[in-house]
Amino acid sequence: MNDITKETVENQLRATLYPSLAMLGIFLVIFIACTRFMAKTFGAGHFLAIVFYVMLALLLLFIAMLIGRIVLIEKHPALKPFGTADQLAERVNSGLHNSRYVAASADGKSLVTLITDDFIVSGSELVGLLELKNLTKLHATFVPEAFAMAHGGQDAVEKNRTRNASQAPGAVPNANYDYIIVTNTDGKMKRFSVKHGDMEQVLNLFASIAPHIAIDPVARNI
Repeated sequence: MNDITKETVENQLRATLYPSLAMLGIFLVIFIACTRFMAKTFGAGHFLAIVFYVMLALLLLFIAMLIGRIVLIEKHPALKPFGTADQLAERVNSGLHNSRYVAASADGKSLVTLITDDFIVSGSELVGLLELKNLTKLHATFVPEAFAMAHGGQDAVEKNRTRNASQAPGAVPNANYDYIIVTNTDGKMKRFSVKHGDMEQVLNLFASIAPHIAIDPVARNI
């Protein structure tokens, strides 16, 4: 598996800003056209033309600020809890060498999900790393019968069977992966992918290393 680098983290953060930049660029083209129309139709000194000039200036300011955030991505607020992109990458790489569970992409080159004794992180959102100590609840889109029986009894098993029987063929978007959804102390929820055959291992792992997390033995929809 490829190592996580500073560039990996920063490129992920930049990618979250590009859609906003593209949208502002579209608005810029529209406002330029509207401003020219107003100036030609009513004159550059007309109230409506002035309003469009001001809005165009504000739009250019927002674009400049967004470009500044992209260029100075190392100062992104999402990195603050981890220090720097380098420090976050180093922590994830250290976790890979001391992992409790790792799911990789089909080609084995990219990280999908990593669980260590201390944290869980998705390879597609490294700044979304969550400390296990800050998690309160966990539910999964699939719960193996052995786990359901051990943690919820026959009632949980029957509920899962009923749920599975009621699902239409093809209802699961990716048959290779199931998902766990965790809730932190702030009430925020985040989803992580788990290989279908690994769910029992992952649920037992959480029960072992993070017993403070309430694990629902009944499967839930995303």
